[in-house]
Amino acid sequence: MCSPTSSIRSLLCDECWSGPFSQESFRRLVKTLVNDDIIIYKTTWSRVQQAADRGCGLCSLLIVDKESDKDDVSFHLGLGTSGFPISPPHTQYLYVQIDGHDMDKGYSGYYLYATLDDPAAKEVVAREPLRDLQSEQSFSLARKCLDECIKNHSRCPKPNSNAHLPTRVIDCFDPFHPKLFSSQGELNAPYVALSYVWGGPQPNCTTTKNLEAYAAGIDINLVPKTIQDAIWVTNKLDFRYLWVDSFCIVQDSVEDKKKELIQLRQIFRGAHFTIVAARAESAFAGFLHPCASPAIPPLRLPFWCEDGHLSVVSTQSMSTNRYGTNEPIDQRAWCLEERLLSARKLVYNSDTLYYRCQSDSTAVGGSISPVQSTEKLPDVMFLHDDEINAHVAEWNWNDWQYFQHTWRWTLENYTAREVTKPKDKLTALAGVAEQYDRVWYPMGSDTAVTDGVGTRRKYLAGLWVQSLKQDMLWHRIKGTPSPRPSQYLATSWSWASLSLQGEFSFSRVQQQFEFDIRKYSSQVKSCEILSCSVELEDERLVHGRVRSGVLKLRSKMRPVDLVWTGDSHVSKFGLFVQVVEGRLQLQDRLLMKVTADASEFRVGWVSIDSTGELDKELWLIFILWNVSIESTRAAGLLVTDTNDGKFKRVGYWETPITYLGEEYRKALLSWYATDSNDTFDIIEIV
Repeated sequence: MCSPTSSIRSLLCDECWSGPFSQESFRRLVKTLVNDDIIIYKTTWSRVQQAADRGCGLCSLLIVDKESDKDDVSFHLGLGTSGFPISPPHTQYLYVQIDGHDMDKGYSGYYLYATLDDPAAKEVVAREPLRDLQSEQSFSLARKCLDECIKNHSRCPKPNSNAHLPTRVIDCFDPFHPKLFSSQGELNAPYVALSYVWGGPQPNCTTTKNLEAYAAGIDINLVPKTIQDAIWVTNKLDFRYLWVDSFCIVQDSVEDKKKELIQLRQIFRGAHFTIVAARAESAFAGFLHPCASPAIPPLRLPFWCEDGHLSVVSTQSMSTNRYGTNEPIDQRAWCLEERLLSARKLVYNSDTLYYRCQSDSTAVGGSISPVQSTEKLPDVMFLHDDEINAHVAEWNWNDWQYFQHTWRWTLENYTAREVTKPKDKLTALAGVAEQYDRVWYPMGSDTAVTDGVGTRRKYLAGLWVQSLKQDMLWHRIKGTPSPRPSQYLATSWSWASLSLQGEFSFSRVQQQFEFDIRKYSSQVKSCEILSCSVELEDERLVHGRVRSGVLKLRSKMRPVDLVWTGDSHVSKFGLFVQVVEGRLQLQDRLLMKVTADASEFRVGWVSIDSTGELDKELWLIFILWNVSIESTRAAGLLVTDTNDGKFKRVGYWETPITYLGEEYRKALLSWYATDSNDTFDIIEIV
C-alpha cells in the first residue's frame, strides 16, 4: 500500500516534482500572490508532451498553443486571485504563459479548489462542488446561507414576521403525509415558495373536485417528484408551509386563477425564500438526486502548505462554465418572474446548489461559480411602499436611466424564453411590471396619458408611458420571423404581439437617443403622442392581457418600396438610395432590399417583426431623429395599412448603419428635415 505522500507524488513527473513543485519553489510560487513575481520553468515541448501522456498534472496544463518549431520552451508560472464576477471572492488560480507569447495566445489559467477537510483548505479559498443535494451537509450549508443573509445583508429585505400566508399552502409538517391548508390569508406564518417547470399537464393538481379531500391529506404518491423534493427541503430547513401553484391554485377555476395571479408578486415577495428547481425538466423529474461529476475528472496537483504539510488541490479551467449552466428553468418565461420577485433563492442546478439574494450570488459550500448579477431586481423594489418616495427623491438622472435600463435588460431575458400559452406573454411578467410601477408612480401624474375615455394608464401592453417613444423601438436581433399569431395577443407596437420567443433588443438604440437628448437637446426631434387607448381583459390585472389598443401620434411618414423575392427566412433588409456622381439621391421613397445594385448605397436597415405582412404599401414612421450633423441618426416603425384608415407595425427601421462622411450625413439630414412643405401626419397604430 502506498503512503499518502507517494500517492500525491505520483501526480507529477520527476522534473516538475523537483522543479517548480518542490517545496521551496512551490512556496515561492504562492508568494507571487503578493509580490507579483513569477517562476520561470525551462523545459522542452517533447518532454512536456511525454510527461503529460504519462499523467503528469502540471505538464497536462502546460500543453497550450505551440507556435514555434523550437523544442526548447520557457513557461512563466504564477498565482493570482480572481475578483468579480467569480465567487468566492479571492479565488486563487494558477496561470501559465509561454515566454515571448502574447496573453491571448500562449496563456491559460486554472482555478484551484480543495476539499473542506483537506489541509490546503486553510489557504485555498474555493471548495469542491457540493453534489449530494440531500445530505445533512447540504441542508446545513443552505441554512447557514439563509441565516447569514437575514442577519448581515443590509441590502436584503428582512422576512416580514407579520406576513400573511397565501390563500392556500401545503402543510409539510409530516413530509410523508402532506395536506393542503387553507389559511384564506388570515394566518401569519413564514412559508417557502417553489419555482419549477411544469413540463406538461399535472394530473393530480388541485381542482374543485379534490379541494376538500386534499385538505384532509394528499397521497404522497400522487405528488410529482419535484414537488415531493420541495416538501422535503421545506421540512428539513425547519419550515412548515410551502406554496406551489399547481396545488395552491384551484386549476379548474378561472376566478381563483385570476384572484391568485393578482397576488403573485406578494406571494413570492413574502416568501422566506424560494426553492428554484432549476435542473428539473418537469414536475416529475425531481431535483435532489446527486449531481453528476464532470465527464473528464479535474486535474489534481500537489500543494505544499505553509506549515509543511503536503496536500492536494484540484483545478478548473478559467475558460469553462464562465456564464453558469444552462438549465431547463432558464427557458421558461413564468420562472423568470418568480425568480426576480424572490428576495432569497436556493437554486438547485445540475452542477451544484446555489444561493442567490440581493447581496450575494454564490455556490452553497463555496465552490467556484460565476456571479449572476442580472437575474435580480433593483434593491428599491424590495422597500415598502411608504419608503420608496423618500428613496427615489435622492435619485439623479443617471439613477433613473439605470433603473429604466434594468427593465429593458429584463425584457431581453424574458422574450428569449418560452411561454406555453402565447396569451400569457403579458401575464407572466405582470408581477415584475407591478414592481416597476410602484417605483415609477412617484414620478407624478404627468407620467400617465389619456386614453380617450378618461382613464389614465402608465403601463401600455408591455411599454411604459414615460418612455413610450423609446420603448416602441424594440426589434428582433436573432432568429427567423414567423407569422403573426391568428389570436390577438397585444397591440402591434408591443413586443407582446408576437407569439414565439427570440432575441430582441430593447436597449441599444434607446440608450443612444437618451445620450443624444442630453448632449444635443433641441436637435433631437420626436413624434408627438396624442392619445393611447388600451383595453384590459380584466381591470383587476392592470399589467396583464389586453383586448385591444390604439396609439395616435403625429409624425413624419415616408413611403418605402419593397424589392424582394419573398424568401420567408429573411428577417433583415437594407434601406438603399441611388448614388449619382458620388451624391446620395434621397428621393421621397427609399428602396427596401436584401442586397444592393452597383449604383445603390445602403443608408439604413429594417428588421421585420413577422412574415406574411409585407404585401401591402409600406411606410416608415419617424419616432426619434437627431438633426445634429455630429450625430445624425433616426429610428422608427415600419407600418402597413389595415384597410380601415389605421396602421399596424410590421417592423423597425434605423439610419444610418455606420458612420457616414459629412456629405452623406448632410444628405440624410435633408431627408430628416422638416420645412413648410413637409407636413406631419396623424397616424393611428393598432
